[in-house]
Amino acid sequence: EYNTIFENGVLYVDKAKPREVYDRIVIIDPAGYVPSELLNDDSLTPSRICQDISSKLLTRLGNEGIRIYVTSLDERICDNEDALLLLNEVKPDMYIRIETSYDEDSKEYGTETVYNGTYFIPGFGSVELADMLEAEVTTAIGGKAVGMVEAGEEDEVIRRATVPAATVKVGYYTNMQENILLNREDYRTRIAEGIASAVLSAYDGE
Repeated sequence: EYNTIFENGVLYVDKAKPREVYDRIVIIDPAGYVPSELLNDDSLTPSRICQDISSKLLTRLGNEGIRIYVTSLDERICDNEDALLLLNEVKPDMYIRIETSYDEDSKEYGTETVYNGTYFIPGFGSVELADMLEAEVTTAIGGKAVGMVEAGEEDEVIRRATVPAATVKVGYYTNMQENILLNREDYRTRIAEGIASAVLSAYDGE
């Protein structure tokens, strides 16, 4: 972060660490993906779905005075090492990754969350964040809660994070009915509202 002052024809730039400027900081990481053979030509891509939810959160939580850092503003997915570097540099209060689920069984549907089970934080940690995200998102969309699972090898950023960190998988891209919903603007807005409610509840519980 930086502040600028223009004085007597000279521009002064003062750099500061985010924590020196903001009291509340959250990193949002849109990372929707499915294998190419499961992509639906009639649908938004998983990355586009997650990026749109992320953009809505940027506005919604920004209006609450929370500083949001987003790992991507387009359909590119941030590299894991870059996401971890941002985490270490910014030191946010929490990290939330947004994904879509996928399965060869097209009947699978619902919302699930992934938490860091190896790094324990007293009070409010990854398990509590994952639980809040699942509860608030499923309530916002009137959906089915699949449950919480501990991060595996593929969840590198969640496993290595040293702040409360969780992934919320907002629905099955490969389920026809859920895919239709994920392509609706109002449905993605409700998902964003659910995530925002979880974040605000976490801060209210401090």
